[in-house]
Amino acid sequence: MYNFVGALQPERFSELDTLISESIAEERYPEWVYHITVPHQLARDKISYQRTEGAHAPDAVLSELRGDCEDNTALLCSMYAALGLRTAIYTIDSPSSERHCIALVKPPVDSIEYACDLLLLYYHDRLGFEPDAIGIDGTELGEMLVVGSTMTDYVGDIQSLARNGYIEIREADRWVWRDLVDSGVY
Repeated sequence: MYNFVGALQPERFSELDTLISESIAEERYPEWVYHITVPHQLARDKISYQRTEGAHAPDAVLSELRGDCEDNTALLCSMYAALGLRTAIYTIDSPSSERHCIALVKPPVDSIEYACDLLLLYYHDRLGFEPDAIGIDGTELGEMLVVGSTMTDYVGDIQSLARNGYIEIREADRWVWRDLVDSGVY
């Protein structure tokens, strides 16, 4: 697996917390909800998908506004780290034998169920999305939210991951990774 530590640049985003706080002064959700959702929305909406070799540093991704899943994962994990959130990176094989990288983020709350409920409410109220559920996975840091910027509409969007062959949904809220190749906590 590619060593993402060299590509992560949390120091590049030292002002991100201030920018998010200033933009949500009148909002009704806890700050951590924006710390988790805003980086995902930025990566999803502003970075065009283009296949590259290896993970590029966030500076390069931001200057070109393009990158693949490895680049977006390094960007997301750098932004989350700058906001004081713990992250993990998974590498998954798809049925087409292509590797895919995905970030996971740990919400700074005691109850993952509370985090998921609040995110569902946020996505419904703020963005008009109607997610069925928020995808979580157990890691050495505990349960974390599944994040994917290159093919998902929202944090925890396991339906998109299932459509693209990276997970298999077993029941309404039970699923498994098809071919988890490697994982790392950052």
